[in-house]
Amino acid sequence: MDLGAGLSRPDHRPVLFIGDGSLQLTATELGTLYQRVPQAVVFLLENRGYTVERCIQSPHAVYQDILAWDWPAVPAALGAPQVHTPRVGTLRGLAEALAEVTDRPDDGFFITVDLPMMDAPRLLRVLAEGIGTLNARD
Repeated sequence: MDLGAGLSRPDHRPVLFIGDGSLQLTATELGTLYQRVPQAVVFLLENRGYTVERCIQSPHAVYQDILAWDWPAVPAALGAPQVHTPRVGTLRGLAEALAEVTDRPDDGFFITVDLPMMDAPRLLRVLAEGIGTLNARD
């Protein structure tokens, strides 16, 4: 997480982008993050599973799915009830959340961004295609 960055540069505000699958593996660190770096901003990219793995090898495998969590409730459950937890699903909603982050520089934020299941950056798609081509040769 961004704990190390936040502790090493207390004059800066750390920002973390993390997928829901990755966060389910490391979620307990959120409590420590918000306790030590209360102004941290976390963007949870919620696309219901392990998208990197889906793109690389098995887009429809059920083992790439994760259980749905009530993400906005997680910071409070981990001891950080003061953290703002907007959930956004549109560009307008994201712009509003970003404006709130800017207006409240001393507050922590945990922003859940709802995304389509197979949403992935272009670079990941290109890499996955390349890996698929290499695997087809074997």
